[in-house]
Amino acid sequence: TSENTNARANPNVEYKLHSELYQTQGLTETVKDSVLLRQALALIMAGRLENAQDLMRSNGLSWRAAVMGGGKPFGYQKTSSLQGLESKAVGNPNRPLWQCMLWRQVQESKRNSTHEEMAISALLCNNVKGSFANPCLRTWEKALFAGVKAMVGRTEDALLYQQSTMTNNKFARTHLENTLDMAGMDEERLLETLASTPYPEMAMQDDDPFADATAAFMIGQVAVKALLQGMQPTLDSGNSVTLRFVTHLILYLDSTKADSTGSFATASIRWELDKIRDPVVVKYIQSLAARELWNLLVLYASMLPSQTMLQQLPPLLAPVTNPNDRAIIVKQLRELQPGHELDVLRAVVQIQDQSLQSIQDVEGDEMVDDSRLEIMQGGESDNKIMKALGWFCVLDDHALEAIIYSNTVIRRFILQDKLDLVFHFVENVRPSTIIEYAEKNLEDDDEEMPDQVEIQRRTSAFSELYAYESYLRAEQGVVEWHKEMDQTAVASQSLQRLTTDSNMANWNEDERAIAINDERRQLVNKARELAADVVGAARSARKALVDVLEHPSGWLWQEDGDTVSRAGGSGRDAEMLALRNQVLPHIAILHCEVCQETAQWMLRILQDIVVHHGGEVKSIEIALVLLDPAVAQSSNAEERASTIKQSPFSPTYWSTHALELSETLASDTFSVPVNEQVLEQMAKLTVSHLQFSSDLQQEPGL
Repeated sequence: TSENTNARANPNVEYKLHSELYQTQGLTETVKDSVLLRQALALIMAGRLENAQDLMRSNGLSWRAAVMGGGKPFGYQKTSSLQGLESKAVGNPNRPLWQCMLWRQVQESKRNSTHEEMAISALLCNNVKGSFANPCLRTWEKALFAGVKAMVGRTEDALLYQQSTMTNNKFARTHLENTLDMAGMDEERLLETLASTPYPEMAMQDDDPFADATAAFMIGQVAVKALLQGMQPTLDSGNSVTLRFVTHLILYLDSTKADSTGSFATASIRWELDKIRDPVVVKYIQSLAARELWNLLVLYASMLPSQTMLQQLPPLLAPVTNPNDRAIIVKQLRELQPGHELDVLRAVVQIQDQSLQSIQDVEGDEMVDDSRLEIMQGGESDNKIMKALGWFCVLDDHALEAIIYSNTVIRRFILQDKLDLVFHFVENVRPSTIIEYAEKNLEDDDEEMPDQVEIQRRTSAFSELYAYESYLRAEQGVVEWHKEMDQTAVASQSLQRLTTDSNMANWNEDERAIAINDERRQLVNKARELAADVVGAARSARKALVDVLEHPSGWLWQEDGDTVSRAGGSGRDAEMLALRNQVLPHIAILHCEVCQETAQWMLRILQDIVVHHGGEVKSIEIALVLLDPAVAQSSNAEERASTIKQSPFSPTYWSTHALELSETLASDTFSVPVNEQVLEQMAKLTVSHLQFSSDLQQEPGL
């Protein structure tokens, strides 16, 4: 059963299991005895003789427990009591007789005795030949245990025989004669004896690292050194169990190097260890990564030298995507590698996203053309690129690193014209809390007076972050403006005459006049509502666009005219220049388009009002008076002209604001790069402004 399988794997479990089993199921004495002896033998082989005795007692076999305990040397043990120190007899005063009886039992091998019983007797009386001949002990490990126990037992018997009470004991002398072949035995001779036994299964198997290591430790330093020198084939075997054993063996030996009195702390062994230690640990952490045992990876990697760890660990961590696994790894790095945790995480992120490798630095201070910059795209998906941010979101004090990486992702996606991914990354992937944590940590560190380089790095990171937020607000504002324009374009088609000649055929003149005036009033009110919606969307979009163009000290630009640096790695300055060359002209063109199309929309609405009012409204200016109550309230022509210029319902209002952008474009403060498309757009706006001014009978004011 599965319970029996577990019991064989764990003597503690097996001891409790069989103790209960025999008491409850009422097995026959023969079966019960056989199974108990087999379990007792396992406990004795594990060095747990007292547990074997407890097993027997708990199952009603106290006599067997007494037999097993007969090898304890006789003596007196002092104990404290109320009367003072007392001497208490312990052990077996007839120990030599007991040994001889067990020896004779093994030699005669009674038919009614099981192999397990004979094996126990052979082990307890140090009968090596009997142990080797017993089928229950016919493996290299078990035979080695029997031999080593016999060596120790022979030494103990020889020391006890020298006592005055034993020198005349014939049984003690007889037992020493029985174990005479173990008198000069040492570990090396014992291993040779095992190799020459007539039982092939007791010989040490080739390419068995467990047996090789055991034998080497038994023989001593020379064998240990030879073991280390021949370790490479074992490492190349690919067996994970073998590799685990070898790794822990090497780490144990390495721990003895600092002990100058240790039995293995020789110069030659240290030299061999230094050669093999790191390659073994590297192979083991690679094995752990292959089996996705992430919770152990950092622990063993921390045993490597820092430089080796920084080279080997990041590639192994790169495939980790589960947030829980990442959290375990990051927290272990904090605990085990406090000085290198961020170095490891940065390397992991860079490996996960080869497209985030920095573009080569561009020499000189002049702006560079986009064609000179290569936007590197790695094989990893955009999804992995974005989710790599999670490495920096485990610990609050990594929030600044998360900001820096977030800036890098946004920068590269914008350069690759992946604006949809930028919005997805900001809205759905990047935790909103990291900005709060980063700002809080920045304030806390300011109180602790960090070094100037770190202050510059953090200031640069936040400057870049705020610049991107400004740009994304502008793009979002334009999107919202487009939506409003599309909606109002459909709604404006409803500005049609509701009354027709056929409807008014039977009406008198007064009725017709009332109906037409009511219809015109409704049309103007509807046009005013639509215009107000367009104005609101256009103003929001224009403000966001101007905020980018008039970003304090220039968008992604410092007051001294240098790009923000020291917050992301080499090549960042070149990317900043490319980004400015790409984004700022694009924003300027968007500003012109918003103003131009809004002005044209206003002109169409005013023209519709003129058409719907027949001959009563003869000009665009009069239509604007109807549309904008502020213009209608003007007391004289001069005030009306001034009010028209300030009315957002006037086409010239928008064309004038668009042309005012030329001052921003020409300003050295903002250093907006201007290309041919921007100049062409401004030229078109100038022509449109003249036309709008003419339609409103205004001076262009250019």
